[in-house]
Amino acid sequence: MLKMIHGDDWESVLDNDTEAVVNHALKIGAFCHKDISELKVPLLLTGSKEDEMFPKGHYEALFGEICNETKLARAHVFEHGGHPAMMSNIDEFIGICDEFISGT
Repeated sequence: MLKMIHGDDWESVLDNDTEAVVNHALKIGAFCHKDISELKVPLLLTGSKEDEMFPKGHYEALFGEICNETKLARAHVFEHGGHPAMMSNIDEFIGICDEFISGT
């Protein structure tokens, strides 16, 4: 799946992404260095209940916290699918994105 998303050089893309996250953690610390309540743009959060990378209930808890911090966030947790949810639920994800972008 990573090759489909990032192309033939997916391994270097993944390595570079990992390096950027590690450098950010070492130099800045907190991943989000501003409070989410300062967000000024709409935020769409998606995940799957069957995501093999996170424990059961992770997305519901995390997204609930974020949505409580800003009214600009909207969350959708898919019943099925793996990681990332947007790829394992591509058709439904596109519909959710269309609705989110159009504001309906």
